Amino acid sequence: MANSDKIDRTIMRSLDMVEKLEKLFANNGTFEQAVAEIGGDIGWFGDVRENLKTLYSNIEELHMGAVSHMDMESVDEAKMPDHPDIDGDGDTEEDITKAAKDKEANESLNYLKKLAGITESDDEEDDDDDEEETDS
Repeated sequence: MANSDKIDRTIMRSLDMVEKLEKLFANNGTFEQAVAEIGGDIGWFGDVRENLKTLYSNIEELHMGAVSHMDMESVDEAKMPDHPDIDGDGDTEEDITKAAKDKEANESLNYLKKLAGITESDDEEDDDDDEEETDS
């Protein structure tokens, strides 16, 4: 069992590395913007993102091929999301590009709320007001 644990850890570290690269090469991310600012060709970023998605899937398949002959209960599938949850919504099947956009939108919305002085309790009160209006 020690070897299968080592395999699992190695696979998980590999997937973590790919996730870090996916964040680095995110659509309209800091790195891509920096290349664009100096007049560089950002057309290759899309190819890199697609290749990283493929790499992630291939590593997952490698993992399943490496341990599929063993008792499947010993493989902790919960550790291996379909895609990294970069926007923090818990959806690991969401497209990485969409998740990155959602994260950016949520960060912008939270920033605007902060500027406007809106707190979480204000949001909840607004939701309660909406419910009272529909109950009438």
